[in-house]
Amino acid sequence: MDSAGLYGEKGKGCGYGKVCSRSSGSVQGVCPKGWHLPDSTDWNTLYAAVGGFMFSGKYLKDTTDWKRNSSTDAFGFSILPAGFRYAKGGYNYMYEYAYFFSSTELDSGKVSDAYFRYDNDHVIGNDVAKNLGVSVRCLKD
Repeated sequence: MDSAGLYGEKGKGCGYGKVCSRSSGSVQGVCPKGWHLPDSTDWNTLYAAVGGFMFSGKYLKDTTDWKRNSSTDAFGFSILPAGFRYAKGGYNYMYEYAYFFSSTELDSGKVSDAYFRYDNDHVIGNDVAKNLGVSVRCLKD
């Protein structure tokens, strides 16, 4: 990712090694116009709507592509186990994990993420390096 990286034009200069100084509003980032990257509050709202952290994985993951699967995809969210791409290339954990960026920064190198695993039904609140390639889901403004 370049210096704009994850945050694109509306959050220009907020990529890896930099902290976004947005005072309010959402971050468009890699999302198309009229859409934005969810922050950790948006993700928490989703988890609450589907029954909480303990069951979010079960109800939000795709039913066919995971290494081991007990999911139902009850809400049609269809999370796929894309794993991640290292900053210098190469992929890891395909069919096992799904990581999603949020626009909630933890420091100049990390953001809060949504992290789903093949071997459990819950979501894990975690952090992920800004320079990794992970999945995104965009929310309509």
